[in-house]
Amino acid sequence: MIYVAASIWLLIAVLMAWGVHHLSSTMAKPRTLDVLLFPGTLVAYVGRTVALLVAGAKIAPKAIAPPDKKDPKPYDGPLYEPSVPVFGPLVVGFVPFLFTVCAIFAVLSRLGLPVLNAVPHDQISAEFPTTLSVFWAQLRGVLTVAEVTFDAIRNTEMVNWRTALLTYLLASLSIRLSPFKGNASGLLGALAIIGAGTALVGTLTTAPADLIAGGWPHFCVVIGMLVLLMIATLIIRGIVSTVRVLAHWH
Repeated sequence: MIYVAASIWLLIAVLMAWGVHHLSSTMAKPRTLDVLLFPGTLVAYVGRTVALLVAGAKIAPKAIAPPDKKDPKPYDGPLYEPSVPVFGPLVVGFVPFLFTVCAIFAVLSRLGLPVLNAVPHDQISAEFPTTLSVFWAQLRGVLTVAEVTFDAIRNTEMVNWRTALLTYLLASLSIRLSPFKGNASGLLGALAIIGAGTALVGTLTTAPADLIAGGWPHFCVVIGMLVLLMIATLIIRGIVSTVRVLAHWH
Protein backbone atom coordinates (compact mmCIF):
# COMPACT_ATOMS: atom_id res chain seq x y z
CA MET A 1 0.00 0.00 0.00
CA ILE A 2 2.96 2.32 0.54
CA TYR A 3 3.51 2.53 -3.21
CA VAL A 4 -0.12 3.51 -3.89
CA ALA A 5 -0.06 6.09 -1.12
CA ALA A 6 3.27 7.53 -2.28
CA SER A 7 2.00 7.80 -5.86
CA ILE A 8 -1.17 9.58 -4.74
CA TRP A 9 0.71 12.02 -2.51
CA LEU A 10 3.14 12.71 -5.35
CA LEU A 11 0.21 13.42 -7.66
CA ILE A 12 -1.30 15.74 -5.04
CA ALA A 13 2.00 17.62 -4.78
CA VAL A 14 2.13 18.09 -8.55
CA LEU A 15 -1.48 19.28 -8.67
CA MET A 16 -0.93 21.74 -5.82
CA ALA A 17 2.21 23.12 -7.49
CA TRP A 18 0.30 23.37 -10.77
CA GLY A 19 -2.55 25.20 -9.03
CA VAL A 20 -0.23 27.67 -7.31
CA HIS A 21 1.60 28.35 -10.58
CA HIS A 22 -1.66 28.82 -12.48
CA LEU A 23 -3.11 31.22 -9.91
CA SER A 24 0.15 33.16 -9.82
CA SER A 25 0.20 33.42 -13.61
CA THR A 26 -3.18 35.19 -13.50
CA MET A 27 -1.65 37.94 -11.37
CA ALA A 28 1.73 38.31 -13.08
CA LYS A 29 3.05 37.96 -16.61
CA PRO A 30 4.77 34.64 -17.39
CA ARG A 31 8.18 36.26 -17.82
CA THR A 32 7.82 38.15 -14.54
CA LEU A 33 6.80 34.96 -12.77
CA ASP A 34 9.80 33.13 -14.24
CA VAL A 35 12.10 35.83 -12.89
CA LEU A 36 10.50 35.72 -9.44
CA LEU A 37 10.94 31.95 -9.36
CA PHE A 38 14.43 32.14 -10.87
CA PRO A 39 16.10 29.20 -9.03
CA GLY A 40 13.21 26.88 -9.80
CA THR A 41 12.90 28.24 -13.32
CA LEU A 42 16.61 27.66 -13.97
CA VAL A 43 16.56 24.07 -12.70
CA ALA A 44 13.35 23.21 -14.55
CA TYR A 45 14.54 24.70 -17.84
CA VAL A 46 17.88 22.93 -17.61
CA GLY A 47 16.00 19.69 -17.09
CA ARG A 48 13.70 20.49 -19.98
CA THR A 49 16.65 21.23 -22.28
CA VAL A 50 18.24 17.89 -21.39
CA ALA A 51 14.94 16.11 -21.97
CA LEU A 52 14.41 17.75 -25.36
CA LEU A 53 17.90 16.72 -26.44
CA VAL A 54 17.36 13.15 -25.26
CA ALA A 55 13.96 12.94 -26.97
CA GLY A 56 15.26 14.49 -30.19
CA ALA A 57 12.53 17.12 -30.08
CA LYS A 58 11.91 19.57 -32.89
CA ILE A 59 10.03 22.86 -32.99
CA ALA A 60 6.36 22.23 -33.60
CA PRO A 61 5.39 23.49 -37.10
CA LYS A 62 2.18 25.05 -35.79
CA ALA A 63 4.17 27.09 -33.27
CA ILE A 64 6.00 29.03 -35.98
CA ALA A 65 3.37 28.89 -38.73
CA PRO A 66 1.63 32.16 -39.67
CA PRO A 67 -1.84 32.55 -38.15
CA ASP A 68 -4.72 31.05 -40.07
CA LYS A 69 -7.15 33.69 -41.29
CA LYS A 70 -10.04 31.23 -40.92
CA ASP A 71 -9.04 30.45 -37.34
CA PRO A 72 -7.55 33.56 -35.67
CA LYS A 73 -7.16 31.76 -32.34
CA PRO A 74 -3.45 31.66 -31.46
CA TYR A 75 -1.62 28.34 -31.17
CA ASP A 76 -1.84 27.07 -27.60
CA GLY A 77 0.05 23.78 -27.85
CA PRO A 78 3.61 22.77 -26.95
CA LEU A 79 6.48 24.61 -28.61
CA TYR A 80 8.45 21.40 -29.17
CA GLU A 81 7.42 17.98 -30.42
CA PRO A 82 9.50 14.90 -29.48
CA SER A 83 10.47 12.75 -32.43
CA VAL A 84 9.60 9.53 -30.53
CA PRO A 85 5.77 9.39 -30.24
CA VAL A 86 5.28 7.71 -26.82
CA PHE A 87 8.65 7.69 -25.08
CA GLY A 88 9.47 11.30 -26.02
CA PRO A 89 6.54 13.05 -24.27
CA LEU A 90 7.15 10.98 -21.14
CA VAL A 91 10.80 12.02 -21.02
CA VAL A 92 10.07 15.69 -21.75
CA GLY A 93 7.41 15.75 -19.06
CA PHE A 94 9.32 13.85 -16.38
CA VAL A 95 12.97 14.98 -16.59
CA PRO A 96 12.34 18.65 -15.55
CA PHE A 97 10.32 17.29 -12.61
CA LEU A 98 13.19 14.94 -11.70
CA PHE A 99 15.74 17.76 -11.83
CA THR A 100 13.54 19.89 -9.57
CA VAL A 101 13.04 17.07 -7.07
CA CYS A 102 16.79 16.50 -6.87
CA ALA A 103 17.35 20.22 -6.30
CA ILE A 104 14.78 20.24 -3.49
CA PHE A 105 16.47 17.31 -1.80
CA ALA A 106 19.86 19.03 -2.09
CA VAL A 107 18.53 22.31 -0.64
CA LEU A 108 16.84 20.59 2.30
CA SER A 109 19.86 18.41 2.98
CA ARG A 110 22.23 21.41 3.04
CA LEU A 111 20.08 24.19 4.50
CA GLY A 112 16.95 22.60 5.89
CA LEU A 113 18.11 20.01 8.42
CA PRO A 114 16.49 21.89 11.35
CA VAL A 115 13.23 21.98 9.43
CA LEU A 116 13.48 18.30 8.47
CA ASN A 117 14.01 17.36 12.11
CA ALA A 118 11.10 19.50 13.31
CA VAL A 119 8.40 18.46 10.84
CA PRO A 120 6.48 15.35 12.00
CA HIS A 121 6.71 13.21 8.89
CA ASP A 122 4.40 10.60 10.40
CA GLN A 123 1.52 13.06 9.89
CA ILE A 124 1.65 12.37 6.14
CA SER A 125 0.47 8.79 6.15
CA ALA A 126 2.24 6.28 3.93
CA GLU A 127 -0.92 4.19 3.84
CA PHE A 128 -3.83 4.56 1.43
CA PRO A 129 -7.00 5.85 3.18
CA THR A 130 -9.60 3.08 3.09
CA THR A 131 -12.28 4.78 5.20
CA LEU A 132 -13.72 8.28 5.43
CA SER A 133 -12.46 8.74 8.99
CA VAL A 134 -8.91 7.88 7.89
CA PHE A 135 -9.22 10.35 5.01
CA TRP A 136 -10.20 13.20 7.35
CA ALA A 137 -7.42 12.23 9.74
CA GLN A 138 -4.90 12.41 6.92
CA LEU A 139 -6.29 15.79 5.85
CA ARG A 140 -5.83 17.11 9.38
CA GLY A 141 -2.32 15.70 9.27
CA VAL A 142 -1.54 17.70 6.14
CA LEU A 143 -2.67 20.92 7.83
CA THR A 144 -0.56 20.02 10.87
CA VAL A 145 2.49 19.52 8.65
CA ALA A 146 1.88 22.92 7.01
CA GLU A 147 1.62 24.58 10.42
CA VAL A 148 4.74 22.90 11.78
CA THR A 149 6.66 23.67 8.59
CA PHE A 150 5.82 27.35 8.96
CA ASP A 151 6.78 27.36 12.66
CA ALA A 152 9.98 25.41 11.98
CA ILE A 153 11.14 27.86 9.31
CA ARG A 154 10.17 30.87 11.42
CA ASN A 155 11.76 29.61 14.64
CA THR A 156 14.86 28.02 13.17
CA GLU A 157 18.14 28.92 14.87
CA MET A 158 19.85 29.59 11.54
CA VAL A 159 20.98 33.12 10.77
CA ASN A 160 18.40 35.26 9.00
CA TRP A 161 19.92 35.10 5.54
CA ARG A 162 20.02 31.30 5.59
CA THR A 163 16.38 31.15 6.66
CA ALA A 164 15.38 33.57 3.91
CA LEU A 165 17.43 31.66 1.35
CA LEU A 166 15.93 28.32 2.39
CA THR A 167 12.39 29.71 2.20
CA TYR A 168 12.94 31.29 -1.21
CA LEU A 169 14.66 28.27 -2.74
CA LEU A 170 12.13 25.82 -1.33
CA ALA A 171 9.17 27.93 -2.48
CA SER A 172 10.49 28.52 -6.00
CA LEU A 173 11.49 24.90 -6.51
CA SER A 174 8.23 23.54 -5.06
CA ILE A 175 6.13 25.66 -7.41
CA ARG A 176 8.27 24.49 -10.34
CA LEU A 177 7.14 20.93 -9.72
CA SER A 178 4.25 21.93 -11.98
CA PRO A 179 4.48 20.65 -15.56
CA PHE A 180 5.42 22.88 -18.46
CA LYS A 181 2.70 23.96 -20.84
CA GLY A 182 1.80 21.06 -23.11
CA ASN A 183 3.73 18.50 -21.04
CA ALA A 184 1.18 17.69 -18.31
CA SER A 185 0.07 14.41 -19.87
CA GLY A 186 3.69 13.31 -20.28
CA LEU A 187 4.50 14.03 -16.63
CA LEU A 188 1.37 12.35 -15.26
CA GLY A 189 1.90 9.36 -17.53
CA ALA A 190 5.52 9.02 -16.46
CA LEU A 191 4.56 9.19 -12.77
CA ALA A 192 1.92 6.50 -13.28
CA ILE A 193 4.38 4.20 -15.07
CA ILE A 194 7.10 4.77 -12.47
CA GLY A 195 4.64 4.15 -9.63
CA ALA A 196 3.49 0.87 -11.17
CA GLY A 197 7.07 -0.17 -11.91
CA THR A 198 8.17 0.65 -8.36
CA ALA A 199 5.32 -1.40 -6.92
CA LEU A 200 6.29 -4.31 -9.17
CA VAL A 201 9.94 -4.15 -8.12
CA GLY A 202 8.78 -3.85 -4.51
CA THR A 203 7.38 -7.36 -4.70
CA LEU A 204 10.91 -8.64 -5.25
CA THR A 205 12.95 -6.44 -2.92
CA THR A 206 12.47 -3.91 -0.11
CA ALA A 207 14.81 -1.38 -1.74
CA PRO A 208 12.02 0.80 -3.22
CA ALA A 209 10.20 0.93 0.12
CA ASP A 210 13.45 1.85 1.90
CA LEU A 211 14.09 4.59 -0.66
CA ILE A 212 10.60 6.02 -0.16
CA ALA A 213 11.00 5.89 3.63
CA GLY A 214 14.34 7.69 3.41
CA GLY A 215 12.92 10.52 1.33
CA TRP A 216 9.61 10.78 3.21
CA PRO A 217 10.73 13.61 5.59
CA HIS A 218 11.81 15.72 2.61
CA PHE A 219 8.54 15.02 0.86
CA CYS A 220 6.54 16.04 3.95
CA VAL A 221 8.31 19.40 4.06
CA VAL A 222 7.47 19.96 0.38
CA ILE A 223 3.81 19.10 1.04
CA GLY A 224 3.76 21.54 3.95
CA MET A 225 5.35 24.29 1.85
CA LEU A 226 2.91 23.73 -1.02
CA VAL A 227 -0.09 23.95 1.32
CA LEU A 228 1.27 27.22 2.72
CA LEU A 229 1.87 28.55 -0.80
CA MET A 230 -1.63 27.56 -1.88
CA ILE A 231 -3.19 29.35 1.10
CA ALA A 232 -1.06 32.46 0.55
CA THR A 233 -1.76 32.50 -3.20
CA LEU A 234 -5.52 32.20 -2.68
CA ILE A 235 -5.48 35.07 -0.17
CA ILE A 236 -3.40 37.29 -2.48
CA ARG A 237 -5.58 36.36 -5.46
CA GLY A 238 -8.69 37.30 -3.49
CA ILE A 239 -7.20 40.66 -2.49
CA VAL A 240 -6.05 41.43 -6.05
CA SER A 241 -9.45 40.48 -7.51
CA THR A 242 -11.24 42.62 -4.94
CA VAL A 243 -9.02 45.62 -5.69
CA ARG A 244 -9.59 45.19 -9.44
CA VAL A 245 -13.35 45.01 -8.97
CA LEU A 246 -13.39 48.11 -6.77
CA ALA A 247 -11.13 50.01 -9.17
CA HIS A 248 -13.37 49.12 -12.09
CA TRP A 249 -16.49 50.02 -10.09
CA HIS A 250 -15.11 53.49 -9.33
